[in-house]
Amino acid sequence: MFTLTLAVLCRLVRLLHVITANTSLTLSSIHSEEAVEYDELKTFLRLNETWDESIGDTRPTLPVKPIGVPGASSPSQMAKPAHRALFNASPASSPLRGAGAVPVDKGSVTEDDLVALVEELGLNGEEAGDLVKGLSDFTEKTDKRRREATEGEGAREVKSAKSRIEKRATETDIAGAST
Repeated sequence: MFTLTLAVLCRLVRLLHVITANTSLTLSSIHSEEAVEYDELKTFLRLNETWDESIGDTRPTLPVKPIGVPGASSPSQMAKPAHRALFNASPASSPLRGAGAVPVDKGSVTEDDLVALVEELGLNGEEAGDLVKGLSDFTEKTDKRRREATEGEGAREVKSAKSRIEKRATETDIAGAST
């Protein structure tokens, strides 16, 4: 029994010697999960220990070397010279480059055009009617905005004055009804 205990003790001493000799493996790193479980996180992170700043000044710093970080430089800069020839220096031009803009006449859409478009989409019945009605209301609103934009400023002022008068009249009616 004594020899078994002595053998276990020798193994523990060897293990401690290996752990203390290897700086990357410490006792605190072995029990990181337990430190969290048993609320010993401050001890594990060594927050209660004091730090001597002169230690950092005496140790030599590691040499600085450039590394290839994705996104830090373009692939053509990171590629080997043999592979650089495969990169295209300029992107291919767009096939629409010289075409110019196609004018769209938004105001000339009729309800028949909308019905034909809805039929092409495969909608029939009530769904198609609702969609055409909603789209035609939208086109009527845009037509109304265009007409208002073409009218003179005097007409706008008259309309805004009328709306203000109507608003005041409804406010006084509401105030009179509530008293």
